[in-house]
Amino acid sequence: MATSELLAGVETMKSKSEPSDDVLTVEEASAYLRVSENAIKEEIQSGALPALRIGSELRILRKDFEQFLRSKMVARAKTKPGGPIAHITFAKSKPFTYQWPNKRTEDFDTVYEGRVGLKKIVIGYTTGTMHGKRRKTVVFVDRRPLVRFKAADDFDRSELMVSVIKTVDRKQLRPDDPVPFEYSGFRIEPYRTHIDEPGTSKNMVVVCKQDDLQTMAQHALIRADQIEGRRQSLGM
Repeated sequence: MATSELLAGVETMKSKSEPSDDVLTVEEASAYLRVSENAIKEEIQSGALPALRIGSELRILRKDFEQFLRSKMVARAKTKPGGPIAHITFAKSKPFTYQWPNKRTEDFDTVYEGRVGLKKIVIGYTTGTMHGKRRKTVVFVDRRPLVRFKAADDFDRSELMVSVIKTVDRKQLRPDDPVPFEYSGFRIEPYRTHIDEPGTSKNMVVVCKQDDLQTMAQHALIRADQIEGRRQSLGM
């Protein structure tokens, strides 16, 4: 089973289980991963997969199992500390207007383009119309908008921008959640540390300078991998 398929399976498994099914047996974990029960027990004994021993039985908490799956995403993430890819060369490009599905349009006045293999990455800068007209960027991968960065409250001084982190199950990363391995090396802090406005999220964000195109691109490529993993798990 490919790593991306294995990671994406977290969501599939949850959708097929009852809402209260928060504990797995060794047999269930091995059946899901299509490996032997001994392989699961070896991961438990090594400490890689946390488990509870109740009498002679072993039980695995679903949250620990999902984190274990995330920890197996090493093929790309370990090629560069703090991100899944090597340095990307960007070149300035022409401004453009993007139309969102709700027919709203957004003008990007500063644009950079780069490539990773066959993937085309476009990072567009724009100025929002709400909450003090904050500076924003949207990162497109193969024309698909995947992540958005927003200027911090002290942007004029710090030049910092933030973007929410989502896990493989599409949820935002909460303050008490373990940081996914693929984000090791990124600057990650609570959203409210940098932005205080109505409806401000309590969750965690990637933080970078407005000209840090590498971090912005890597964040978007991680999101792209998550989406591709879900598609593969659904057989699409």
